[in-house]
Amino acid sequence: MESFYRQFVRQGDLVFDVGAYHGSRTMVFRTLGARVVAVEPVKESVRVLFARFGADPLVTVISRALGEADASGEIVLSAPHLFSSSLSAEYRRAGLACGRYPAYGVSSWQETRAVRITTMDTLIDRFGVPSFAKIDVEGYEPAVLAGLSQPLPALSFEFHPHLLDFAARSIDRLQQLGAWKMNVVIGEECQFQLDTWISPREMIGALNGMVPRQDVMYGDVYARRID
Repeated sequence: MESFYRQFVRQGDLVFDVGAYHGSRTMVFRTLGARVVAVEPVKESVRVLFARFGADPLVTVISRALGEADASGEIVLSAPHLFSSSLSAEYRRAGLACGRYPAYGVSSWQETRAVRITTMDTLIDRFGVPSFAKIDVEGYEPAVLAGLSQPLPALSFEFHPHLLDFAARSIDRLQQLGAWKMNVVIGEECQFQLDTWISPREMIGALNGMVPRQDVMYGDVYARRID
């Protein structure tokens, strides 16, 4: 994982870990020498982040969700594990209908909690422009990108094969911000599926081609800005 992210993150860079959960990516970014803003709305996961990184002056934990605007919202916790907790009702409905989630430990969405929502732009105003942002927010990725008004050097966002319209909306938003080349990773493989970086339009076609594959539970689209 460190070798993979080294192509995006260098010593002294600023990185946003959006949907940090328990901080596995935050740890990698710190190992690479980055300053990290770890954003996580679920209080149980926030406690883990503070336990792991509270003594590290180069990690700032933000107990918020990110979205389109500074506001209040509701997150629904996934059960029995919290890693698929989501602010997106459409994501939850599709997850129950597609039958994929029990295969990796989520059987339902139950408890609803109020959360505070801030934006990527607000974080940039406070901390600066990150060299890289990892966005993994269980179907809320289009809303997070709607709260960003400038292109970043590079970022990733999660996609799910049963919700490719979410990925298409995220890609459309990025195209409004600038020009990009894209690649894709399946699951936790930490290797690119494509030999070359492709255009956003080509990426939508590539994702559609992955839908029938039973091994594709989820993945991440990586985008590099074209200067």
